[in-house]
Amino acid sequence: MSAIPQDKRLALVVFGAAVAIAIAAYGIFRGFGDPDVPSDAVAIVEDVPGEEGTITQEEFDRGLEQTAARAGLEEVPEPGSRDYDNLEQAAMGDLLDTVWIQGEAEDRGLTVPQSQVDDQLEQIKSQSFRSEREFQQFLERSGFIEEDIVERVKLQLLSDEIESSVSETAVPVSDDQVEEFYDAGESQFEQPETRDVRLILNEDRDRVLAAQQALEQDDSDSAWETVAKRYSSDPSSRNNGGLREGLTEGLLERELDRGVFAAPRGELQGPIQTPLGFYVFEVENVTPPRTPEFAELRGQIKGQLEQVAQQDAFARFVDDYGSKWQARTFCASEYLVDRCHNFEGTGHPPTAQPQCYEEDPRGGRPDCPASVLQTQPVLPGSVSVLNPAGTRLPQTPHPAGAVQPAPTGLPGAVPGAPPQVGAPPGTP
Repeated sequence: MSAIPQDKRLALVVFGAAVAIAIAAYGIFRGFGDPDVPSDAVAIVEDVPGEEGTITQEEFDRGLEQTAARAGLEEVPEPGSRDYDNLEQAAMGDLLDTVWIQGEAEDRGLTVPQSQVDDQLEQIKSQSFRSEREFQQFLERSGFIEEDIVERVKLQLLSDEIESSVSETAVPVSDDQVEEFYDAGESQFEQPETRDVRLILNEDRDRVLAAQQALEQDDSDSAWETVAKRYSSDPSSRNNGGLREGLTEGLLERELDRGVFAAPRGELQGPIQTPLGFYVFEVENVTPPRTPEFAELRGQIKGQLEQVAQQDAFARFVDDYGSKWQARTFCASEYLVDRCHNFEGTGHPPTAQPQCYEEDPRGGRPDCPASVLQTQPVLPGSVSVLNPAGTRLPQTPHPAGAVQPAPTGLPGAVPGAPPQVGAPPGTP
């Protein structure tokens, strides 16, 4: 059986850097009168309906096995090892997310009908597996049972509902704000000069000269079609008369770029030598730089500001969410993580060795993590157990004074996209 693509593996809903930062300082304090965790449980979360607020030992053990399978491990490492500690942290995070999100949905009065869960599961199975048999094989290898999959589908749908609810709290964007944004960054909306160029490229200078001679006799569009096919080796233009449209300064090889943006329109130029070979070219059209009018950009700017407002609303929600649910979470002493209210931490990164914080460590200071947590935005939904840093968002220019967008979406959930189910890495 062929391997199922890694991007289709089951992703448990886990929290990324935003929640970790929001609760890191809070987690070093311990409350008074903490409730007792039952002997057959690893954690309890208060104010969650039914029995959902109790994470049992059985649920933890199964979650640990599932986390190990998702990480490509054949079995759970020995307790006390770093690998085990990492898996334990991840498994506890998954289980707490399951409870916290259901509790948040309950607080907000949000539900999803079972029919929607069933339809979503069928869609996932049809997209990720070629047959029911393949789906069952995945369950056997991953340590999941079908009820686990159903629960995670429901969790994803609840996450989407919570995000929609949070988005509705965003501050509306006024027309005055849109116009002020345009005025503040008008110069940065300028579109640079572009040029449409016909060119011939060949490593053989004699062939380029032959092409140039032919075009000096006739530089019509049909002549360029014939000459480019015969003499040019440029794969992007040889089959369309040598035409390269909409070029901006800096896109071509340095020598050719200088020539193209200094040449007058309609005159054959060259040959110019570059590392790729020799060129002859002719500038066919020049579009001067321009700044679009406000009316052209009004809709685009308003959409951007509305997105920023929604992201701000979500950032506020994440801060409140982390503190709120940590205050309700109590873990057994053997299973304490920094999301438990009764966790007593040092504030040091969990991956750091103790020697990192000794004044004069014996044997020298080891390779220590940065003391400042990474807050660079990440692609929504890209934070997971297997990719805890997430996929970094590309940085794009913004007008002076503009608010930089923050990531949106409940951590672990991609808005508008169904949760993906697939085999863990390494599944044959």
